Amino acid sequence: MSVRSVWSLLLLGACATAAPLSGAAPAPFEATGGFAYRGSGASFSGDRVVSPDIEVSKRSDGSWAGRIGGEVFDVNVRNSGMRGASTLVTWDETPTGVIIDGMLNGVVMHFEVDDKRVLVRTGGGVTHQGTPRSFTLGRLDHEHFQSGFELRGLAAELHPPEPQFALALTGAFFGGLREATDLGAVPRQGHNTGPGQYFSGRPGDN
Repeated sequence: MSVRSVWSLLLLGACATAAPLSGAAPAPFEATGGFAYRGSGASFSGDRVVSPDIEVSKRSDGSWAGRIGGEVFDVNVRNSGMRGASTLVTWDETPTGVIIDGMLNGVVMHFEVDDKRVLVRTGGGVTHQGTPRSFTLGRLDHEHFQSGFELRGLAAELHPPEPQFALALTGAFFGGLREATDLGAVPRQGHNTGPGQYFSGRPGDN
């Protein structure tokens, strides 16, 4: 399954299934950025972060609320961090990228994204096929990393918009990065990704 196909499924799922907190009809979701990795990921706009396991929206007072991995999520954003019940996520912009540290309901996560690599360290309960996530992937170009990890839109910038980028990463890994078969749609035929491979994501490539 191509990374481009995964991205399309994430956007379609967000538009079709995401419901606002108030119960009113949702406004059309137009993603401005996000990431995809091995059949899962998350996308964001200026006021929402969505995936199969995330539905979080920005309130008028600047706080964010919704659900992540089936858990209630409600945080206030201050400076370079967000804090709520059982939640603390911070981000630090560096000259070469961003460092994100998070704890959601006791699950500790650490991410580093820069011009050379993406580093992921998770523990305290986050699992994928029964094991904590811990990997470092080299950067191949502006959007693509080894093993099919891909940043899209504003997520690929040196300093992505926050808290959206931090919410997308911590929320998706807290949810365990569900497999592509859990996305509720049949994958489109195309170039598959795997260790050491990446999909270019250019029009006409699949």
